[in-house]
Amino acid sequence: GIEFFNHKEYYPLVMTFARQHNLAVFANSDIHGVISEEYAGKTHRPMTLVFARERSHDSLKEAMFAGRTLAYFDDMLAGREEYALPFFHRCISIGKPYYQNEKSVYFEITNNSDIPFYLTGGAPGTPATINLAANSVTRVVVNKTNTAPLAYNVRNIITGENEVLKIELKY
Repeated sequence: GIEFFNHKEYYPLVMTFARQHNLAVFANSDIHGVISEEYAGKTHRPMTLVFARERSHDSLKEAMFAGRTLAYFDDMLAGREEYALPFFHRCISIGKPYYQNEKSVYFEITNNSDIPFYLTGGAPGTPATINLAANSVTRVVVNKTNTAPLAYNVRNIITGENEVLKIELKY
């Protein structure tokens, strides 16, 4: 694998190397002191999410060699789109519209994870940005003429050197 986060820094170029050489993306802390002093307050040290098929040493090793990881630090995720996209969709749920009038449709998005998500790039008639706070519900209002899925970029999920995760929301 290759390190994307280390201590309090991250390296976007790593995503290009990971893609070219089929490497897992990792987050590390290289702590040589007291963790609670390095990462005080409401933050945490960098960590790697590993998508193993079961809870065993062999399965963990297999998942890391297969690249089924996401690096996580400071409300940011980095990794392959094929793992980032399903992770994002498992973290959120989109409710059916609870109100509509002649102009607008109202619905809610629930973020069931401890990670906030910052959506940008909304089309005309939709919110330009949507901030999905961790473990919370966000109300969204869109123009009634928008019938297609809503396309957004998830600003804090990095999938390439200058790329973020692209998603569609269907309500």
